[in-house]
Amino acid sequence: ARLDFADLTQANLHAAALVDADLAQVNCAQANLSAIHAIGAYLAGANLSGADLSEADLRWANLSKADLTEARLDRSLLRGTNLTRSNLQNVDLRSSFLLGANLRHAHVEGALLPPSDADG
Repeated sequence: ARLDFADLTQANLHAAALVDADLAQVNCAQANLSAIHAIGAYLAGANLSGADLSEADLRWANLSKADLTEARLDRSLLRGTNLTRSNLQNVDLRSSFLLGANLRHAHVEGALLPPSDADG
């Protein structure tokens, strides 16, 4: 699926199958993306601020330069996820699975990170 640059503000995409989808620069601010299956999805530069991504499967997804400010990521799978230069301000990642996630140059002010494997 190609949804790059789409405006999905406040959309309800609960449990949507977005595996390998192109969602570059998509606007999903305040959207319900809980339990989405977005393995390998391309979300570079996406606006996910305030979005509910709880229990989302984002393994191997590219979220570089994405805005995740105040997003909910409880129990989400972020194994191998590229979060380079993303904005994770005020995000609670303590219950997320981050093994192998790339947080290089990510903005993590106010973020709550797991104690040990936060940078893979």
